[in-house]
This record gives sequence, C-alpha cells and structure tokens, in this order.
Amino acid sequence: EDETADRQRKIGMHQTVQFEAKSKQAELQAAALVAEDPTVFQYDEVIEVQDDTRATRHALPQERAGVSVAKAAPKRQQSRYVETIKARRELREKEHDLWYEKRIQREREEQERTHGKAAEVFVTSAYKEHLAENKSFAKLLEERDAVDAQNAVENKLGF
Repeated sequence: EDETADRQRKIGMHQTVQFEAKSKQAELQAAALVAEDPTVFQYDEVIEVQDDTRATRHALPQERAGVSVAKAAPKRQQSRYVETIKARRELREKEHDLWYEKRIQREREEQERTHGKAAEVFVTSAYKEHLAENKSFAKLLEERDAVDAQNAVENKLGF
C-alpha cells in the first residue's frame, strides 16, 4: 500500500509540476502578445466596434448625416415553406379526424348489433358544425380521388 501511495504522490507531483510549467509558459506568451498588441484580449470591445461600423455602413444616407428617420418595425421573416407545411398539417389533421369519426361510428354500430338499442347520444351545436365540416371535407377528398383516378397513368392510352 505504501508503494502505491508513493507512486500516486509522485505522479501527482509530476502532474502539478507540468501544469505549473505550462501555465508559466502561457503567461509568458500572453505577456508577449500584449506587448505586441495591447488590444489582443479585448474581444467584446472589438466586436462592439465592428457592429457599430457595420450598422453605419448599412444605414440610410439620412441617418449617416445625423438626421433622424422614423423607421417602421422590422418585418419578421418567415421560412419559405412554413405556410405550405402548416396547410399540409391541417389537411392531415382533418383526415385523421375523419378517420376517427368513421372508427367511432363503426364501434357504435357494432355495439348496437351486439347489445341492441344504442345508448343515448347528446350532440352539441359545435359538434354538429364539426360533423358538417368533416362531411364537406370527405366530399372534397372523394372529388380529388376521382380526379386522380382519371389522371392516372394506367388510364392513359399507350400504356
């Protein structure tokens, strides 16, 4: 045990000596860099100056002359495809709602067949509107499917 403790102490001392030598070397390099250029470690100040020059470079001529100009609020840029993605998501949600309503209806019909009379169902006006939207959407999907079937490659002559 004494040998392992001695080894660990020696390794620790060796690592400490190496670390001190490296830190001393780093201090000397930093001092040499500061002697060469006193602003070498002033990162924030340099970036602020760069931002200021960039802002004046891109400013309107009236602003550069010191005349205040009322600016409109900057427009928030949107991604190129955000609207398309949102529309597709809404379409998928409507398709999912339609599928879910059909599933519930099948389950009700199955329950009627097995247990007889169906349980009393209460329907709100908002749900009626939702059902009407689903019905019109289903009709739209059927029309789209019909057009797709007509335009299918298999129906074209020569294929």
